[in-house]
Amino acid sequence: MTNAVCAAYGSLLKEKVPHPIRTRQEYDTSREEIRTLMVEEHLAPEKAEYLELLVTLVEAYEREHIKVPKGEPQDILHELMSARDMKQADLARLVGSSGTASEIYNGKREISKALAKKLGEYFNVAYALFL
Repeated sequence: MTNAVCAAYGSLLKEKVPHPIRTRQEYDTSREEIRTLMVEEHLAPEKAEYLELLVTLVEAYEREHIKVPKGEPQDILHELMSARDMKQADLARLVGSSGTASEIYNGKREISKALAKKLGEYFNVAYALFL
């Protein structure tokens, strides 16, 4: 890391003051910040470092507090949604269709490979859990 990047990263850390994630609210806020950084088209080096730090903090929280359930894909989806206080409407926003979300949620439709990948990324789990 160059001196300029170190200085910019230091300033960013002073502004953001990252720390271990202790609450669900801090976890949700950190995940949203990760999403925001990931969609930036040209991420500055200091922001890339900060993103890596945030991911590490989120993963540490998840290892401690979010247990990956075992079972059928629908059961796993329900458990992960419950852990995040998600409703079927939240799933619909993720899936892109309320009808499809309803069918998946109620076990009337299988989860496609493309959707499994999207769910895996969203819940930060292996997509194969949904297949």
